[in-house]
Amino acid sequence: MVVRGSRVKKGSDMEAHLKSKGYSRRDIRKYVVGGSASGHERKPVDWFDSVLKQHMEELAAIAQEYYGDYSQEKLAEMIDRMTIGKKES
Repeated sequence: MVVRGSRVKKGSDMEAHLKSKGYSRRDIRKYVVGGSASGHERKPVDWFDSVLKQHMEELAAIAQEYYGDYSQEKLAEMIDRMTIGKKES
């Protein structure tokens, strides 16, 4: 689930708290606080995962068709390198 975050604001209580814990200014600038300012929890909306799950077999068939020829060529190359063949004159 993606949750909105925000940086620690200069002069905020969070900045003072992090300084008291020994965080440097550089660390505080990179620090991200999760959640929203309003205090409302975000709820995930299922709009993508369910579509993927419903069409998993179709997606697998597309991937197989797309990568099948490539995989077959690579396998043939590997077998040519691994096997000892007779030189024909």
